[in-house]
Amino acid sequence: MSSESSVECTRCKRQLKADEVRMAQPLITFKELVRAAIKTPSLLNAKLEDVPYCPECRGIIAKQRQTEQLKFLAVVVAVLLILIVLVVVVL
Repeated sequence: MSSESSVECTRCKRQLKADEVRMAQPLITFKELVRAAIKTPSLLNAKLEDVPYCPECRGIIAKQRQTEQLKFLAVVVAVLLILIVLVVVVL
């Protein structure tokens, strides 16, 4: 049980008690995603292990995750718009 009591939050590095630990997927930023896609595309389908977060950081991580998803969506939409414009100009 002592190994559980020495768990620290992945984000804030605060030591957590066993009842405070909330396990969740690690935060992957858009920059990290692009870097992985370029350097090691085989890692894109790798399953990441859950990491510990404190209850306070879970809300912060959720907001950060949403921001990163919006960045990804914006880039996808921009690429699609560029492709549509190129197709229209060529035709």
